[in-house]
Amino acid sequence: MNDAGPALRAAHRLITSLVDRGLAGVVVSPGSRNAPLMQAIRVAGLPPIVALDERAAAHHALGMALALGRPVAVCCTSGTAALNHGPALAEAHRVGLPLLSLTADRPQGAADRWESQTLEQDHLHDRHVQASFQWSNAEDDGMLEAIAQADLIVLGPGSLYTSLLPNLLVPELVNAIQRSRAPRLYICNLMTQPGETDGLDVRGHL
Repeated sequence: MNDAGPALRAAHRLITSLVDRGLAGVVVSPGSRNAPLMQAIRVAGLPPIVALDERAAAHHALGMALALGRPVAVCCTSGTAALNHGPALAEAHRVGLPLLSLTADRPQGAADRWESQTLEQDHLHDRHVQASFQWSNAEDDGMLEAIAQADLIVLGPGSLYTSLLPNLLVPELVNAIQRSRAPRLYICNLMTQPGETDGLDVRGHL
């Protein structure tokens, strides 16, 4: 993956992390913007099931999660395609099935520019999912170098599910933090969005 572009490397890190955490299958609706995700899925050895209709794809993945008893993802391109995952995500949330929606997105700052397919996707399904993440690419923002040179590493006080955990899913970031000799400080934020961390004390966060 070292000779691949940054989008493919980021997709590879994401899919590899999900597979390591038990992802059992993927249903894909092909598009141009989710091509890096599809290639990463193939490289990871997950045989993707192709469904051209995004709504049908999401319900197929929902059925797989029910049958396998393990997390299953549904993957689509950016824009209104992501909206079609909504019904299956809502059903999965209500019955407690592990369904993940992986969607491509436009570059940062490109949403709501009065062009086709540029709707804001961040937190699109918040009312019907346990958590929503924007995947960050550690290569593009100098995080690894900053961690290596840090005198103090501060984790928090951002949202547990939307700020802390997404970054800790990036193996390079975790490895950089572990290699650093700088002291580590965790600032726990107990006052996040309603329903997000209800009942969690500081020990629960850790």
